[in-house]
Amino acid sequence: MIWFLATTAGAQPTSSGWELDRKTSELTVHVFKSGLFSGFLHDHLFVPSQWSVTAQFNASRPEAFHVEVVAAAASLRDMQLKLSAEDRAKVESQVATSDVLDANRFPDIRFVADRLVVSTQKTDELEGTAVGKLTLHGITRPLEVPAHLWRRGNEQVVLGKVSFNQSDFGISPLHKAVGAIAVEDRVLVDFALHLRPASEK
Repeated sequence: MIWFLATTAGAQPTSSGWELDRKTSELTVHVFKSGLFSGFLHDHLFVPSQWSVTAQFNASRPEAFHVEVVAAAASLRDMQLKLSAEDRAKVESQVATSDVLDANRFPDIRFVADRLVVSTQKTDELEGTAVGKLTLHGITRPLEVPAHLWRRGNEQVVLGKVSFNQSDFGISPLHKAVGAIAVEDRVLVDFALHLRPASEK
């Protein structure tokens, strides 16, 4: 999804393609509060500390591409600043357990796309949808990821977001105190990615 879009927006790919600038790129998983006591709770903002993007792309055949985005399930860190350090550590530990992601059994969260549907394309700007599959908690399901890309100097900037339900991947949303403390089934993933030619690294 990500590297492919970069090559279709007017930039000429180098022999080694494009690389993700980890220092300026972001990927955030939003988990929303729910339940009777939701007014006293906080949403959670999970950011992976270990994640990567790889792709193969032939500029002469924009209809043929492959991309893979992988995040380590155990590396999700809760960036909700309203929580204490102790509470954040508890949340992160709980998310990694068998009650949620079961990171020991299913260490990787993986999105793989082999098709792009372009909706709008200009010289230095493109909007499209990567059509692929998400593997989470040992279950693989189709997922379409919209994205908006534009060129800024020698850099490609990609923005997008997608939502899905935890229950579709065999995960039961957290419920405590007979549902008084809970999170929504739906999660939202958004990303702001900065890509540069691999030769610049």
